[in-house]
Amino acid sequence: MKILLKAVLSLGLIYTIQSTLAQNVKDSLDLVYHLDPILYNGKQYTYFVSSNMMGNQYFMNRDFSKGNVQINGVIYPDLDLNYDIFNQQLLLKFIKPNGITSIVVIPKASLDIFNIKHNRFEVFKTKNKSEQIYQVIGKDSIQVLYSWKKRLNLDDASGISTFIFSESEKDTYVHINNQIKKYRNNKSFVSLFDSNKQKKIKKYIQEKNINVKKAPDKQMIDLIAICNKDDF
Repeated sequence: MKILLKAVLSLGLIYTIQSTLAQNVKDSLDLVYHLDPILYNGKQYTYFVSSNMMGNQYFMNRDFSKGNVQINGVIYPDLDLNYDIFNQQLLLKFIKPNGITSIVVIPKASLDIFNIKHNRFEVFKTKNKSEQIYQVIGKDSIQVLYSWKKRLNLDDASGISTFIFSESEKDTYVHINNQIKKYRNNKSFVSLFDSNKQKKIKKYIQEKNINVKKAPDKQMIDLIAICNKDDF
């Protein structure tokens, strides 16, 4: 009986030590990457194009910028991020313990929000249950959304066929009444709001000389803030 008791106690001690070591390893990795292992061990990013190809696949440029990510409600700050809008992938760059730099794709299925510099993006579920990334303009219940993309075009103007990325392009929407509605110009933008607000919104747009398809973010932030006012 004493031998059996000693064996049980030994097994319990070994299990406790193993559990503690495993937790310590996880905690150490969390300190290094600021993310749990499921995320930084994500799919390796492999879409690298030739350096002589014109343009790039990114929202801004090839450089990674500091930003924050929210995954399943948890915020992870001060990460090196880039947004590949051609493939619609958020990229995380980090250094492994062996000193090798790695770039992985953060899965959209678990991604809530991310910020790159002053730009805020959110992941919305579409009607067919897939995930769509939008840049979000405004902080109230009604928001402007931009869906960014690039095209890869064949260029043979020089006599040598090569591919070139287009400039960043956006489709424009208003997120209103839990629906995402597309607009193409000032008229279609105004038509998305309640009839009792449309005249005032139209007047504000005219007075401020706003083109809702081309207006800078600051101007659209001010516009959508006005549109959110109950007494406007």
